[in-house]
Amino acid sequence: MAILFFVYGLAFFSLGLVVAIYPKSRSSYWLANNLWLIAAFAILHGLNEWVDMLLIVRNSTETTVLTIARTILLPLSFLFLLQFGTNGVLDLKLRHRTLRILPGVLAAAWAIMVAGSDRPLIMADIGARYLLAAPGIFLTAYSFMAFRATLEIPANEKPRSYLNIAILGLLLYGLVAGMIVPDAGFFPASVLNYTHFRDAVGVPVQAVRVLCAVLIAYGLVRVLTIFDMEMKETLIRARVDLDLKVRERTQELIGANRDLEQEIADHRRAEVLLKQERDRTQGYLNIAGVIMLALDPDGTVNMINRKGCEILGYPEQEIIGRNWFEMALPAYEREETRNVFRRMMTGSIAPFETHENAIVTGSGERRTIGWHNTLLRDRSSAIIGSLSSGEDITERKRAEEARRESEERYRDLFENANDAIFVVDADLNYIDANKKAEELFGYPRQEILRMNILDVIPPEQNPRSKKELEKLKNKQSYDKFVGKMRARDGRWLDIEVSSSPIVRDGTVVGSRDIVRDITERRRLEEELMKREKLESLGVLAGGLAHDFNNLLTGILGNLSMARMYAGHSDKLLTKLTEAEKASQRARDLTQQLLTFSKGGAPVKATVDLSRLIRETASFALSGSRVTCLYRMADTLWSADVDAGQIGQVISNLIINADQAMPEGGAITITGENVVLEPGNMLSLKEGPYVRISIQDQGAGIRAEHLPKIFDPYFTTKQKGSGLGLASSYSIVQRHEGHLAVESVLGFGTTFHLFLPANAGTRPEDTRSHEVVLHGEGTVLVVDDEEMIRTVAGEMLKAIGYEVEFASNGGEAVQRYQEALLANRPFAAVVMDLTMPGGMGGQEAIAKLKEIDPGVRAIVSSGYSQDPVVAHFRMYGFAGVVSKPYELSIISAVLHQVISGAGAEDVSKGTDKGSGQQE
Repeated sequence: MAILFFVYGLAFFSLGLVVAIYPKSRSSYWLANNLWLIAAFAILHGLNEWVDMLLIVRNSTETTVLTIARTILLPLSFLFLLQFGTNGVLDLKLRHRTLRILPGVLAAAWAIMVAGSDRPLIMADIGARYLLAAPGIFLTAYSFMAFRATLEIPANEKPRSYLNIAILGLLLYGLVAGMIVPDAGFFPASVLNYTHFRDAVGVPVQAVRVLCAVLIAYGLVRVLTIFDMEMKETLIRARVDLDLKVRERTQELIGANRDLEQEIADHRRAEVLLKQERDRTQGYLNIAGVIMLALDPDGTVNMINRKGCEILGYPEQEIIGRNWFEMALPAYEREETRNVFRRMMTGSIAPFETHENAIVTGSGERRTIGWHNTLLRDRSSAIIGSLSSGEDITERKRAEEARRESEERYRDLFENANDAIFVVDADLNYIDANKKAEELFGYPRQEILRMNILDVIPPEQNPRSKKELEKLKNKQSYDKFVGKMRARDGRWLDIEVSSSPIVRDGTVVGSRDIVRDITERRRLEEELMKREKLESLGVLAGGLAHDFNNLLTGILGNLSMARMYAGHSDKLLTKLTEAEKASQRARDLTQQLLTFSKGGAPVKATVDLSRLIRETASFALSGSRVTCLYRMADTLWSADVDAGQIGQVISNLIINADQAMPEGGAITITGENVVLEPGNMLSLKEGPYVRISIQDQGAGIRAEHLPKIFDPYFTTKQKGSGLGLASSYSIVQRHEGHLAVESVLGFGTTFHLFLPANAGTRPEDTRSHEVVLHGEGTVLVVDDEEMIRTVAGEMLKAIGYEVEFASNGGEAVQRYQEALLANRPFAAVVMDLTMPGGMGGQEAIAKLKEIDPGVRAIVSSGYSQDPVVAHFRMYGFAGVVSKPYELSIISAVLHQVISGAGAEDVSKGTDKGSGQQE
């Protein structure tokens, strides 16, 4: 029995797979849309029979999973078949529209039967066969019979035969699968059941079902196969017929095209003749609205039309027979016109085909007439007079004159405008430009008129320009379109454009663009942004420099002491000297960082700039292959500057120029006196300035790099720090000056330095102090860093001083007061300005001044955000010394302060500036 269920399930499962993969596009419309229902029924039904087989093999009807699967698969498969049969009846238009709800109704009835039964499993099987299987199978058979009737295959009856086999299988299957059910003890299941069928027929009902499945599968597959083959043959025949028809139609078209060409040629000839006739007719029509005038060879009027009489203001009888020139022409051109007419009548000159002249009407009004002339000849070709048609163009001439005056006024405004003005057409081609456009961008007008907007704007601006053009085409104007435009020399200018559309006959045909050069304004805006960026970086740079200087103070101090104690050991002195030079280079880098901070204010003195430039340039170019040319004004003004900081700027710029010429060359340094007016383009205060220009012969700077060269840490050199130009820029800003650059790739670079001048003050002596001066007395060293106190103490003791220490301002005030009470006052106080966690130097000096107005205090700082370092005397200090300490400098400052000879920041005197540059 199990083998029957296996073969039964295999037959239906195979039928489902074949139908599922069959190329449905080649079958009939009804089958193509519904074959998937047959496939679903066959596959699910085949699976159901295999589940039955497994139940038989296991000899159990109570296997939960298999039983549930069978309960679901059987009704679901028959439901698909029921839907197929219903669709067939509906799609084949057999007028049974109420069948549309049949699957749903029967499925609901089946569900009610199962739910209301005390034996749901057996009732699900029986209900599925009675309510779903039988109607579905018979409707399907009915659909196939209806489909068979629609086939038109007179030459081949095989599809109908195979359909008959499938229909027979379906009808028989409807009986054995839809009517023969398991015994349930009630009619008709108590009569039409498996047991009675086997007893009556002699074979199990499953064997008959297998036979039905084979008949259905064989018939349906054979029908589909024949349809597929016949469809292929039909396609081949259709393609052959189509090729034949295409060839025939092509020959017809060739002949028709030949006839059409001949017809077109005839039509064109007819058009030429028609045009000639139309031109003559049009000429006659045009004359009807103008003066028609015929003159004899002596100028007598022998014919004039009505239009001529109307314009002249005379009746025809008063015109005919009179001399035209005497009657109608103004006196000032009468004789000249008559002479020309006489020469035409004698044939000595050709007639003027068109000309204009004034006439005087009967009322004395003057009107302008445009004439078209021809000579009248007799049969022998002798000239017998002239025939003229004249158009009154007085109003047109007046309008032209008014337009000419308007155009002259427009042209005057156009040409003398302060902004560049361009006129472009709808394709963005320039069609006009004013003088300012030529001056601003350097292109002659004729060259501009051969150009397109896209030729002079950067590629990335093209989409935006086209978008703005679309606005104009919608008759809108846009204001302040900001972009770039290339000048003739290759420079990119920042521009601001205002445009308005040019409209003719309701269509935008172009635009007028007013272009303003805002390059300088953008430069000044970028300059302001750059200043703000440097100021924000200054806080960070100053803090780093402060901490770094504290470390360097210990390093350089100990190195100075070590050199004193080294004796005559050349090797040891050499190593110590090298270490000291390395530390000094680190100090120079720290000095560059200091210039970013707000506290890095310059300590100014009146300086001979010419001397400072020459000394700095000589030092910076030592050992270089580059020479230096000086073009200094004979009376170059002095300036109140920090000599060390300005020397650093000049050194940075010269080293930059030297590095730009690795093969050698010449640097030209120019010094000039200039006076800036109020509102100058540099945004500097009015007054006298010294302009220093440093020009190299290097390769120049790329245009995209120029806006960034003063940015901190921007460098294009492998060994550059990116601080040289940034620190130089910051130094110049602190001196209320200006640093700018100009460069053309391939032609070198020029830096321009503007410094406020002091023309009436003698420069101070800025020679360096390198001699170590010994002294005596007790010095109070105030610093929050123990290392700095220790180093400073050892340095001062080495040159003869006694030293005491304080870690903050409060402790310093207390020790100073105790020393006064003990009658052993300090000779000097060396005080740090910034001491976190305690009283700072500025507050401490104020309290010391209250205790002892004669206190001799020296401010010591590596960095401060206060102006105390630059203006130390204003805050009560007698001198200033910068960290890191050098023995020669601190000894000189102490000597000057204690001796009362006047104090200055001598540490600045030996600062040659940084030797590093990006």
